[in-house]
Amino acid sequence: MPLLEVQGFGKRYRGKRAVSGVDFSVERGELFGLIGPDGAGKSSLMKAAAGVLAYEEGRIVAFGVPVDSERNAERVKGRMGFMPQGLGLNLYPELSVEENIDFFARLREVPPAELRERKARLLAMTRLAPFRGRAMKKLSGGMKQKLGLVCTLIHQPELVILDEPTTGVDPLSRRDFWAILAELLNEQGISALVSTAYLDEASRFHRLALMHQGQVLDQGTPEEILSRVPGSVVQFRSRVVAEVVARLRDRFPQVESYGSRVRLFLPGVAPEVASREVTAQLQGVEREELEVLEPELEDAFIQLLEEQSEERGPDLSPAVGSGAPAATFGLGGPAAGESETDSRRPDRPRSGRLGQRPEGEEVMIEARELVRDFGRFRAVDRVSFRVRRGEIFGLLGANGAGKTTVIKMLTGLLPPTGGEGRVVGADMRTSSRAIRQRIG
Repeated sequence: MPLLEVQGFGKRYRGKRAVSGVDFSVERGELFGLIGPDGAGKSSLMKAAAGVLAYEEGRIVAFGVPVDSERNAERVKGRMGFMPQGLGLNLYPELSVEENIDFFARLREVPPAELRERKARLLAMTRLAPFRGRAMKKLSGGMKQKLGLVCTLIHQPELVILDEPTTGVDPLSRRDFWAILAELLNEQGISALVSTAYLDEASRFHRLALMHQGQVLDQGTPEEILSRVPGSVVQFRSRVVAEVVARLRDRFPQVESYGSRVRLFLPGVAPEVASREVTAQLQGVEREELEVLEPELEDAFIQLLEEQSEERGPDLSPAVGSGAPAATFGLGGPAAGESETDSRRPDRPRSGRLGQRPEGEEVMIEARELVRDFGRFRAVDRVSFRVRRGEIFGLLGANGAGKTTVIKMLTGLLPPTGGEGRVVGADMRTSSRAIRQRIG
């Protein structure tokens, strides 16, 4: 019997349907994923499964108990761990790392002897032991999520429900979080229901359900879903990206560009045919490094949306070919009662984001050997870069890397300890008001 079973689940907010007709189950020892954009209905499902949200339609059964009343929900909460969406949302900002853990342990009636052993092991595993006395509000985003996971697992639940645990967390912390979760699940035999807006996390799940606008598009193992949406991906480089995309888009709707690279998905087309068709469309256009790849789950998701929109009308149709990013999440906006945040895949910019870098244009931003110290702590150490007019320049790094500090220095909100910089021709050290008048 599944640990968790959802049948025909539906939820309304002020009479507006947010989720409808959802069915899935979570087996013992399984890591099950709910993947979809903001507004897909994931949080409503997670809260209802955890027994903290009432619902109008369907049936949820956890550990053989129908979760249909407060009394029944209380019967199963001791065997569950629930981590809501938001960085540290289930934690107390003024309490230290250790105080937060102790609070949740007392709440779950964990015996003191067991608490000492579990806390030591979880703190060591998450590398939070050196910060046990630090207030939760002073932790980075990744550290807050690790602490939230520790507090969720401190009573050794049989099933954990984690609502978008990696949203807003830098890529390094995301990878760390998944490694810790996988180790704990393998060691303790815990089952997990995890929601995410990141399709690149799909391979981590045993099974998953793809959601959009309150409904399940498809579910199964990642391999099963991909097998149901066959096709080929063609990728190549070009110096004339805008011309290439314009030429291809009429024939191939799922085309996107990032930097000098162009990528398109041809559903239902074999690799050799895909290569031949794209090459024929590019006659006379300079290109290089053309290769044919296997589709990713993101390609399958967009194709499933296309197919369902043809069956049910235009409401589900993604903004492909309209100048909007082709495969971003957030298609159609949030469902009632759910928040709207940017949940695009962070690792691949989409068409319309980046073009060719302009050559010989004037320098709009220049940072030279920027330094910023906070007491004895150096947050930024000799950072230099230039941004030309018309260029999109990215500062990439983990939480705590100094990105925000650099931005604040360049915009005149924070004086540098050393170095210099100019923004739109104004000296950041002496012209902060002029800079703020010229930027947005």
